[in-house]
Amino acid sequence: MPVQLELNVTAGTPILRGPDHFWSVIKDLGKSGADFTSAEIRTRCSDTETQALGDYIRGLVSAGFLTVRKKAAGKYNVYRLVRKPLAAPAIKRSGALDEPVERQLNLWNAMRALDQFNLRELSVAASTDQVAVRGHMALDYCRRLERAGYLQVRMPGPETCRVWRLKPALNTGPLPPKILKTHVVYDQNRGQVIGKVLALEVPV
Repeated sequence: MPVQLELNVTAGTPILRGPDHFWSVIKDLGKSGADFTSAEIRTRCSDTETQALGDYIRGLVSAGFLTVRKKAAGKYNVYRLVRKPLAAPAIKRSGALDEPVERQLNLWNAMRALDQFNLRELSVAASTDQVAVRGHMALDYCRRLERAGYLQVRMPGPETCRVWRLKPALNTGPLPPKILKTHVVYDQNRGQVIGKVLALEVPV
């Protein structure tokens, strides 16, 4: 029989790496039109791996969020922030949108804007010219947020006909709840999880 665990997660020290952290640093360094370099971003990161940051910066430049001002000491580019969305842009190194991440952001903001919604209404509200949100994609996100307690069922019935609303107390802000998949090592002899709990984001 498969083991089912319920994990309690408490707030801890923030991990100072990844696109969300990179973007928060870039917005801070680039406020009021100030120039900055990747070296300045790196001093505020806990990860010594430079490839992830370099790839993210190249994607931001390709997508038009950053402009390259000049070379600094022949080693680092000097950048300026020209587009400033609140959420970290979900882009690939090529500058193309990372559609699953954008889709999740669009779904969340549509839920916040609608008084109540069914799958069709949510899909239409969350779709843009760049990112299409299909019914099964919206359903997957609704299922997960309903289980987590974010959504209240206003009209019960089959999922394809169900009507939800976002609970006002859980309309926590413009950044969407992330769906994470957890990897753990469970010791059956001790009945406990051993080592670090690792979580990866699940695309919608």
